[in-house]
Amino acid sequence: MKEGGKLEGGDESKMETIKSFDEWMKKFGENGVNKFDLWREAMAELRQLHGDVWNGVRFFLTINGIIIAAIFAVFSRYWTPQGDEKAPILVGTIVILEVLVYS
Repeated sequence: MKEGGKLEGGDESKMETIKSFDEWMKKFGENGVNKFDLWREAMAELRQLHGDVWNGVRFFLTINGIIIAAIFAVFSRYWTPQGDEKAPILVGTIVILEVLVYS
């Protein structure tokens, strides 16, 4: 929709001004399209969107879990009271790899 509630596309002379969603649904039903089919299609799109978002969250949490476990493993293995310099270098490398994975 454009500003002012005008429908886009087609011939300019055939454009209609829609003032509310209810009015749009009435006009939609007049064209021989079943409103239930529209609702069912909208629900199918929402289910697909939910699946895509959930897969992204699972991937994000899995990769971050592995990276956090690697950081803890490096610190537990190489961290000493004397201040071993290997730990910060290894953790920095892991952080740089994480940034590269997500960019």
